[in-house]
Amino acid sequence: MEHTAAPIKAYSYLRFSTPEQMRGDSFRRQTAMAEKYAFENGLELDSTLTLHDLGVSAFRGKNLTAESQLGFFLRAIEEGIVPEGSYLLVESLDRISRQTARKALRALESVVDAGAVLVTLSDGRKYDKDNLDDDPVALLMGILTFMRAHEESVIKASRLKADWAEKRTQASETRKPMTGVCPAWLALDRKTGVFYEVPERVQIVRRIFDMTLQ
Repeated sequence: MEHTAAPIKAYSYLRFSTPEQMRGDSFRRQTAMAEKYAFENGLELDSTLTLHDLGVSAFRGKNLTAESQLGFFLRAIEEGIVPEGSYLLVESLDRISRQTARKALRALESVVDAGAVLVTLSDGRKYDKDNLDDDPVALLMGILTFMRAHEESVIKASRLKADWAEKRTQASETRKPMTGVCPAWLALDRKTGVFYEVPERVQIVRRIFDMTLQ
């Protein structure tokens, strides 16, 4: 009696760095792309492991720490929880890392050396040990993609730094706050640039302190 081979498992890894992306279309888009690829390639998309690094920066490498979901995935392969040969589905290589190309390539190698096949859903490209060892084009494409992603992040960080420097200058000259972010019991009057108390919220805060003291 012939036994049908079990389908190869696939795991979707989602990462984005800001809460705004969570509220937008990024989560839905990445999820839909993973489901479509798994279906078209006869893979079993495993939903028992949640591999979501939400609000985690790949520019600083925080998604590669032992506490991150990507770090957990690598340990899961080592411990046999995830079978070797499983697919890790990501939207693009910059979801894995936005560090310098040298460090980012290390992150890619850690995934494939663990025994996984990494697929970038935006272009359908596969990365595994054999293809990175034997196909110089695949290795070069990975390096170039990492270089572009890192450059974009550097430019973005530089612009953000310049924006905040300008806000600090304006705040110093106008004597107005740089931002409206403040404790929940305050609010900013946009016209005057002065914070004022929100009475009903102030009452709640005072009640909390009174109850604590009691």
